[in-house]
Amino acid sequence: MEIHEDDPRLVYVSLDELATPKAGIVRSLINDWWSVHPTRGAIFYKADKRSSPAPQCNQNEQTAKLLASKLYPFAQVQQVPVAFYKVDPRDY
Repeated sequence: MEIHEDDPRLVYVSLDELATPKAGIVRSLINDWWSVHPTRGAIFYKADKRSSPAPQCNQNEQTAKLLASKLYPFAQVQQVPVAFYKVDPRDY
């Protein structure tokens, strides 16, 4: 199931923004492998209007590359040293 880079379910966050600590309820990920658009940034997937965008990353490099090749062929996979993103407790 290939997803086009302009699909409205995709949300992009610059790597600089992703590395910036946030206030509130935040999840942090260390050294995960992310699907990254070459100019738009790290990819998050928003399944529906009610849920928060989900990070498109994995701790395992091979898994991240396999998923990106099937879902986001336009993306590069790269390891991000640290990532912070807000969490909405209603998603859980």
